[in-house]
Amino acid sequence: MELLIQTVKAYMSHCKYTPVYLCPAVQLNRYAYREVNDMLNAWSFLDTCAPAILKESSFTMPELLYSKFYWFTTYKETLEKHTAPNRALSHDQNRIFEEILALEKDAVDLPLLQAIDQHKPWLSAALSRALEPESKISLIIRDIDELMEQCGYESVKLYETQGRLGMRLYAMPTAFYNRYRFLDTCAADILRLSGHTRADILYSKYYWCFGYAYSAAGLQNAPALPKDTASAIIGELTDVCGRDVDWTLLRAVQEGRPWLSTTLSRSLDYGVQDGWYRLPGGGGAPATDGQIDALEQQIGFPFPESYRHFLKGTNGGSFALYDTRPVRLREIDRLVSPSMLYGVAPGNGTTDLLYQNKICLRTDYVIIGRCFEEGYLAFRRSEPDGVYYWDQSRRFSPAGEAYLIAGDFPGFFDWLFY
Repeated sequence: MELLIQTVKAYMSHCKYTPVYLCPAVQLNRYAYREVNDMLNAWSFLDTCAPAILKESSFTMPELLYSKFYWFTTYKETLEKHTAPNRALSHDQNRIFEEILALEKDAVDLPLLQAIDQHKPWLSAALSRALEPESKISLIIRDIDELMEQCGYESVKLYETQGRLGMRLYAMPTAFYNRYRFLDTCAADILRLSGHTRADILYSKYYWCFGYAYSAAGLQNAPALPKDTASAIIGELTDVCGRDVDWTLLRAVQEGRPWLSTTLSRSLDYGVQDGWYRLPGGGGAPATDGQIDALEQQIGFPFPESYRHFLKGTNGGSFALYDTRPVRLREIDRLVSPSMLYGVAPGNGTTDLLYQNKICLRTDYVIIGRCFEEGYLAFRRSEPDGVYYWDQSRRFSPAGEAYLIAGDFPGFFDWLFY
């Protein structure tokens, strides 16, 4: 199965497709308008020029229909993100599905359709492969600290008057703010000392800009970036890259969904394993049923089946504060940011589920991870499906209360990455 995604613009040009344009009544800023209009034209091209595409390429009709379903679903989601839900669009999406069903019958690739509809490319090898761009972008993430040292960048502090607690709370935002500021003020030195391009710097600045915004959310006295910072960076990117701006990468950064962009996923050392989004720094090899059974006996708690599947797929891992969505504790309207999910890792106290539960002071919860705010993620023994945040550091409550995050583990995991 090959999908017409990365090369769709080339085929539009080859087939002399005449573009269509969104109704002027649709109120979008110019960057969103361009993104949505490109998706609209990709869908319209596949919908109206199928005979020409089949004649000029090796694509089959089923491949064109699946590609059309992808482009329409992406167009629908992006448009409704900026406007409002539209029943007519849902009807058109169903029509494309019915076309696929009529042609493919029992051979319909349901995992591919599910991956498209749920925006989870890792569920389908065909979609993951089709979304992988031939990118020349090299994000300044892993090598940024080395570059900052080479350029002699002097960091600024955000917690001069915050005391010891402020130093702890502001440490992460300070690191993100300085990385953004470094890219913003030292671009000429970066170009001179490294092989990075102007586009690399701008994409990376966009990434660190949102990283700082996420990490500083809810903190008082943290300097706010100008409201138009992100738009200004996109404006510079359009000047540098023209129509070749990687909107998928920008969208992945803005929405906190790194898997949407192969470039971003590779830069963060993320991947997909057994249907789960694999995290870097995991517990090693995927856990086996035997290991999980033994762990359940030692802890005295039967894990939910979805969590067992997670351990067998990815076995825990860590992530940076800016790689996931903050979790809102609805009971108290506060945000926390998970930093690690433990796995079956004997001998590694930092990441091992058994070790962490042995040293845990609460017997009514089973610890499965921790947050940057020094609290824990946990299952409640009396309610095994729900995922809770235990305020072990008493940051939000003097009694160290536990607050419900999600009704089950898949819901919690999807909240982080979807």
